[in-house]
Amino acid sequence: MPSFLKYRHPHVAATEARWQLCKTFYTGEGAASYLVRHEQGESSTSFEERARLAQFVPYVSTVIDTLAGVLFERESDVVRSWGFLGDPDTPGTEAYRLSRDTGGGLNYGTMLRRTAIDLLLYNEIFLLIDGEQVRTLSPLSVPNYLERNGRIESALVREVVDTRTSITEEPETIDQFVLYEPEGWTRYREDKGAAVAVSSGRYSESGRMYVDRTGAAIPPLVRVALPWRRYVAYMLAESARVLYNMESDRDSLLRSASYPKLVISGDDDHFIEQAEGLKKGSNVLQRLEEYGDHSYIAPPTGGIEVAGSTLRDKQADFYRHAWDLISAEGQVQKTATQVALERSAGLSSALSMIAATMEEIESNVLWLLAQSLSDRLSDWSSLTADWSGVDYSQVSIEMPQTA
Repeated sequence: MPSFLKYRHPHVAATEARWQLCKTFYTGEGAASYLVRHEQGESSTSFEERARLAQFVPYVSTVIDTLAGVLFERESDVVRSWGFLGDPDTPGTEAYRLSRDTGGGLNYGTMLRRTAIDLLLYNEIFLLIDGEQVRTLSPLSVPNYLERNGRIESALVREVVDTRTSITEEPETIDQFVLYEPEGWTRYREDKGAAVAVSSGRYSESGRMYVDRTGAAIPPLVRVALPWRRYVAYMLAESARVLYNMESDRDSLLRSASYPKLVISGDDDHFIEQAEGLKKGSNVLQRLEEYGDHSYIAPPTGGIEVAGSTLRDKQADFYRHAWDLISAEGQVQKTATQVALERSAGLSSALSMIAATMEEIESNVLWLLAQSLSDRLSDWSSLTADWSGVDYSQVSIEMPQTA
């Protein structure tokens, strides 16, 4: 029987390849693995050279970061109450400390911005309250979880750990897993195919458990999903993958055309003599009258011009497509004025949906964070965040212009 550390939630098993694609085409790390070798006419050596020279253009991150930036342009309109934690602008209060460091050196605002980016990128995220720290986890870090009635009952979180005890040792990392349950946590490593517990603990010295707003015991971890009908980031990442391959093909054609091959006219002896001279650095060739002129051959450049023109159209289409997906524009024919009005209204609606999800995220974070800092129920409900008053009706997004 395999170790339970290898199990995957059905949703994770069905979606993790899409999450990985989105991550790759957001960061650019590992993008070359998505290049497709031509079955005809491209040797493995040529493909490896093309992969090494492939230039990554951050189409996906341009859209995601722009949308997150617009979302937080009006963050000052969010109404927050820090309750029993005090005034976040008063040094010495818990609110002051947390607003400036939620763990890992991130202030509260930066943590929220990174959370919004991950939410848009993966369509869902996990948030973990680790003592007094807030950790945003991508779904790729949570391979398995048990969710019932809208609440997480237990979750397995993957960690990558440096096993060295001294800097003089050779670096080695391993995967380990933390199982979060209402009663506490247990850290596991896999040894010879079996899950071995290496440490465990409770969330408080008294053994008090975290609870949700209904009073049900839960681990200090929540899952929040963006309520969009489509996985927009994945659709954009697929388009970016196509563009990446097309741009690589175009650049490869240009590179090949930039290195024409010399055709030496002459018999075998003459060819060998001239070739040896070139190898030694000679910059002159002897022309034999009876064989005619030497010449160069290179791939035709007409294909490069067509590829460039096609790419420019597809690059422009990418950003228009992104805009339309985000603003949920209808497919029926409209006038230019109607399109502009509906894009504006659709974008405002999309941003409002993201803002409502960010409010849900903050509410969950503050509810659990309060329980880490106080054992009084009245304190827990005193931490609130209200995004409903943020007005996105006048926002607009300028997508990049393609060359």
